[in-house]
Amino acid sequence: MTKAKQAPASVAEAVVEVDTVIANGTNGRHKEGAVVSEIVGRTTSPYTRHIPYRTTVDRTQVDYAWWSRFRRGKEDGTELGGAFARPILNILASWVLGSGVDVDTTNEVANERLSQFVMDELDTLLTWYTDGLALGDSYLIVNADGSLSMAPPDTVEVVTDPFDYSTVLAYRITTKLETVTIVDEYRTDGRTVIIKMGDALRASRPDQIFEFANPTGLMPVVPYHNEREANETHGHPVYEGLLHLFIRYDDLLNKSLDGVEVMGRPIPVSTSDNPENDRRVNATRTDNYTDKEGNPQTETVVDFAELTMLWLKAPATFEFAAPGPFAADSKAMLKTLFYLMLEHTGIPEGVWGGAIASSMASFEAQLPAFVRLIDRWRKALAGPLRDLFQVWYASVALFEFLPVVEDMTLTWPEVTPSDDEILVKKVAQASLDNLLTRETELRVLDLGIEDPAAEVAAAQEEADDEQEKQLEMTLQRLEAQPDTGDDEPVPNAA
Repeated sequence: MTKAKQAPASVAEAVVEVDTVIANGTNGRHKEGAVVSEIVGRTTSPYTRHIPYRTTVDRTQVDYAWWSRFRRGKEDGTELGGAFARPILNILASWVLGSGVDVDTTNEVANERLSQFVMDELDTLLTWYTDGLALGDSYLIVNADGSLSMAPPDTVEVVTDPFDYSTVLAYRITTKLETVTIVDEYRTDGRTVIIKMGDALRASRPDQIFEFANPTGLMPVVPYHNEREANETHGHPVYEGLLHLFIRYDDLLNKSLDGVEVMGRPIPVSTSDNPENDRRVNATRTDNYTDKEGNPQTETVVDFAELTMLWLKAPATFEFAAPGPFAADSKAMLKTLFYLMLEHTGIPEGVWGGAIASSMASFEAQLPAFVRLIDRWRKALAGPLRDLFQVWYASVALFEFLPVVEDMTLTWPEVTPSDDEILVKKVAQASLDNLLTRETELRVLDLGIEDPAAEVAAAQEEADDEQEKQLEMTLQRLEAQPDTGDDEPVPNAA
């Protein structure tokens, strides 16, 4: 007698049951391979499940370890295709953040302190931003002394409000060492550190819990989530959409290299009515081996390195065969994939630093679009950077005498430097037409003068002094000339 199946006791069990049915293929439509584990760390069913109580928030994290190996050329199947990952990251990071950023708070003391912080920590900021592009997520911690620390994204748990997933309540960082596990939880109202002893220390030392205050009231962990969608809590690698292209590029390049290697070592080919006899006649040695059924076998081997000639029975023929030429086709397809990658990333060919196939004029035509792209990337980074500067400034202000600031404005350097010769001509023409003041001229020319108004005043004073000096020298020279009496009175015109 068949036992009736008991109904699930809870909604959670019902969801597990539905997933199990689909994964095992017991829904009558699919027998195997129902659950697809993608390389980006997602597990999903190929069939759409309309479950009314399914959550709409996506908390998926990518496979950080896989993407870390990928960008270093250590992941199987993408060793050659993934070689483009590093230049993509370096180009974006250097053009977006490589020159730093200026912070304006309307207070000179605060501006100088923040500028010094950017200069001192620019390498850390670049690493934080590059890791965010490469892995999708990166986390920077502002310590109590104002120093910065980075947390690997696979060790960070984002704790959100149960009623609003976009509100982060805490960041819980778990560090596993050989003998202890440290759980560090950062919140706006404090910090909790839990040290869990391992098996070797648990008998002699109990677990320890430490509580610390957060006097700034700001979240000391600053995340950067790359290309995060509206309902997601984590980001995506910048070249995630190019993964299939990288795999195909790797396959095509490897096969092309194999073909070139084969063409460099042509294969000897013999055409004969009795090839086994020819092989036995020209054999240089015999090899003994055991076949898959366990029987000993003997095989004749023709080692061409030991032969000076071959003996073949007519009408046998012998030649060295090689595949037909294919390098041009492979090169064309590799170039097509490369251009497709450029279109996806928006990076012009000339920015890669190598020789460009198109003319310089076409590169200059592509540059404005690339400048707009960099502006877009900077806008995406401006929010996390502003949060970082605010947290750091508030932390340092606890032990340094710094003025209170209410707002911070980021000013980015120009993506491409302007043509100095054209700029000078424009300023000169505007000055001739009396359209610019001398103070404005200095500001436009950007000569690195901190106070253009004071510089103009000093220059005017110096010019007045020089003019007065020249006038005085002229009068002295006239007075020094002797009176010869040759001057005649001018006759009266009347």
